[in-house]
Amino acid sequence: MNRISKCLIATLFLSATYAMAADGPVVQRIEAARQQKEAVLRSEHGILSFIGSYRLKEGDNRTGSAATDEIPLPAGSAPAQVGKFVLSNGHVTFTASDSVVVTLNGAAVTTVQLTDADSHAPLKLAVGRLQLLFFSSNREFTIFVSDPQSPNRANFGGLDWYPVNPEWRIPGKFVATHGDSKITYENALGGSNLADSPGYVVFTRNGHEYRLQVEGGPHGLTALFSDQTSGKSTYGGGRSLDIEKGEGDAVTLDFNLAVNKPCAVNPYTACSLSPQQNHLALEITAGEKTPHVRVARVATAPKRIQ
Repeated sequence: MNRISKCLIATLFLSATYAMAADGPVVQRIEAARQQKEAVLRSEHGILSFIGSYRLKEGDNRTGSAATDEIPLPAGSAPAQVGKFVLSNGHVTFTASDSVVVTLNGAAVTTVQLTDADSHAPLKLAVGRLQLLFFSSNREFTIFVSDPQSPNRANFGGLDWYPVNPEWRIPGKFVATHGDSKITYENALGGSNLADSPGYVVFTRNGHEYRLQVEGGPHGLTALFSDQTSGKSTYGGGRSLDIEKGEGDAVTLDFNLAVNKPCAVNPYTACSLSPQQNHLALEITAGEKTPHVRVARVATAPKRIQ
């Protein structure tokens, strides 16, 4: 090896070392976020503990461990009749059965109005070890049952990730669309979800340009995408990426931050799946992989996440 080659190799090694050192805090932050996500999933009433979801029908919706209850609870976990949710003309009331202790935010309740719950912060009724989470969205009302003894939680093998790679931090450009633009998503439980879209982002990888339609919200832009790893090393329903906004129309897509939606680890969450226009002809070997858990899907779940 001649002197010039040795100098070139030394220069490249030093450059790589400096780059890794500069990225050190970024890598640590990403790794910490990954550990935090797994800790939340594993928590007593995290997504892994969800054992059922029930949309309320007009009238009485009984809950308890009796087989005839509209919202059934595991045998031995609660009384046969815990109480009932009553849906009447768009209003929901919960009434506890006599002698059954049900709490809301730690305080015992007998009858409580639930209709005004925030869809992002559900009301949580507790009975014994169980939680009954009340969600309200678009005048539809759903009860999720959470049980820390869920087999899904007990058998969870952990999350899996690609190593953090700075090369997957890619600059891009946001392009606004005019008019009332929407994204139609396939739903993990069947059916569809709809969201507002302010436009799309474009980025270049290996000389090719790619486009992702995005949602916009108070915290910035988000893209739900799939790629050539989807259904293989990554979740078949696609992954979600929060996009960093810069000056003007500049954005940054850090695919190390791509994460699975809750439906990747639980069959009872009605999350959106990546839309057709966001299927990338690109192998994105960054971010979250398929988790180490076997999810028994409901019958209406789309085939690509079975």
